[in-house]
Amino acid sequence: MEKTYVSFEDIKKYVDDVFNHVKKSGITFKNIYGLPRGGLTPAVMLSHKLGIPLITDREKVSSDTLVVDEIIDKGDAILNNNLQDNYVVCLTLRYTSKYQPRFHAKKINDDSWLVFPWE
Repeated sequence: MEKTYVSFEDIKKYVDDVFNHVKKSGITFKNIYGLPRGGLTPAVMLSHKLGIPLITDREKVSSDTLVVDEIIDKGDAILNNNLQDNYVVCLTLRYTSKYQPRFHAKKINDDSWLVFPWE
């Protein structure tokens, strides 16, 4: 399978795009939750930019929690964790996803394997 490497410069741009989207939405979030492993790094970055606390306990996610993931391939991580009713954003969204987040910074229209800098 072809690999596509995502740089930290790309990540910074995607996080800025998500930050701008969230600010324009006008919604105030109490906290931010990053899906374990991939979503944690961008959630930490957004937590700093938005000035809201990061939570790591899935049980503390509420209706006013911003949920972040680095990629949504199919949407299973969101759906299997019953997070689909939350305000979900992601850095990258694959064309194959059956779940559509509120916002994504980049659409992936191929089947390449994305390798993020923290992997």
